[in-house]
Amino acid sequence: MKYIMFSKDNCPWCVKAQELLQGDVTISKVKDTVSMQRELYYLHISAEDIDNAVTVPQILQITDEGRAVYIGGYEDLKRSLTPKKKTVFNANNTGHENSDYPLFLGDQLGFIDTINSPYPILDTLYQAQLSQIWNEFEIDLTQDRQDMMNASPSIVDLMVKTILWQHLADSIASRSITGILMDYVSNSDLEAWYNCVALFETIHARTYSHIIKQTFSDPTEALREGYADLSVIKRSDILKNSFDDLGNLPMDASLEEKEEKLFLALIALYMLESLNFMSSFAITFGIAETGRFQGIAQDVALICRDEMLHAQGGAEVLKIEMKRKPELFARLAPKITELFDAVLATELEWTDYLFSEGRQVIGLNPKRIKEYVMYMAQPVAVTLNITTEVIKENPLPYMENYIDSSKIQVAAQELQLTSYLVNSVLPATNMSKCLADLREGARV
Repeated sequence: MKYIMFSKDNCPWCVKAQELLQGDVTISKVKDTVSMQRELYYLHISAEDIDNAVTVPQILQITDEGRAVYIGGYEDLKRSLTPKKKTVFNANNTGHENSDYPLFLGDQLGFIDTINSPYPILDTLYQAQLSQIWNEFEIDLTQDRQDMMNASPSIVDLMVKTILWQHLADSIASRSITGILMDYVSNSDLEAWYNCVALFETIHARTYSHIIKQTFSDPTEALREGYADLSVIKRSDILKNSFDDLGNLPMDASLEEKEEKLFLALIALYMLESLNFMSSFAITFGIAETGRFQGIAQDVALICRDEMLHAQGGAEVLKIEMKRKPELFARLAPKITELFDAVLATELEWTDYLFSEGRQVIGLNPKRIKEYVMYMAQPVAVTLNITTEVIKENPLPYMENYIDSSKIQVAAQELQLTSYLVNSVLPATNMSKCLADLREGARV
């Protein structure tokens, strides 16, 4: 990390600051306060920070993009370089006094507080997800094992690759939330929601592992194939890299850099849940429409129902952050568009790969799958304020047997709300109530 320090001759605090920075600093000598403040103005530092800059040293951090981020004087530098001591209970948290619980990067949490909830939609999402609890042993996969042995090799291979990638993606998702994202959470409702999402992503990953164990002729060899298949691994790179970038930030990373990496990771997770899974779900259910792999399709339908709720949660979190920090969203807009385009390109490339090497299934082809991906990308683009191709009709009508696509073309705050039509754990009336609660929460 690079720094700029404004200093004067015979300044002991400037010497101490230089020692802390261990040489990674450019020294700029100034004659007086006015000239120093003029330099800060040229570096686009805020007027408030410029007014406070009346002594030396004054220290700025330079981001990888070349922007100057104001730190302050020697004591400010020392605080910024000292890792915040973590605690599992912050007795000094005052959020209950003013309901000030920012989602991220606020004070460490004390009591779990459902009394003062600035974002009630998070509790509504949490309750809806809890009501959908299930596990990997609920569906009988006996016939699916027979299908693995007897179905056309081209269909079997298509199902195997789809299952392996979904298994990989859910493994990454659950670990990314609990292992990296939770370090930045400062709202107990969001903490509860993410804990719940991580639990369900673990259920999903265990379910895919269960499918492999129960239906594949050689489960261990299937996992070896997953690790060795570069196309499977590459498809996960965007999500993996976004969270790796956040998890590997240096200790002295600026608040601005943390916010940027965090925001991009949130968007990558949102696009995984609302877009990356869609082509895989479409292929799994398309194979099921031929009469094969009915048990696997029922498992994946349960997973699909959960992911639609996770996508709604991801959109809600992003809307809150966009409203709180519009300048951050505006600054990152080009990177967000780049991320969106990269996800779409990866999905289209993946579709071509799946239907290569003789893999095929009656009623499906790469063109229809790609059109469906673009169709499902539209609500994501609206949430992220990105212009994309308009596709009015669902290119894969059979998906309406598994996802109620009528819920896709709705108001912006409800774009990702979907209801589950097949193999529901809840009675339909209860699910309708959950969705009604979600809509009401979105309007709060």
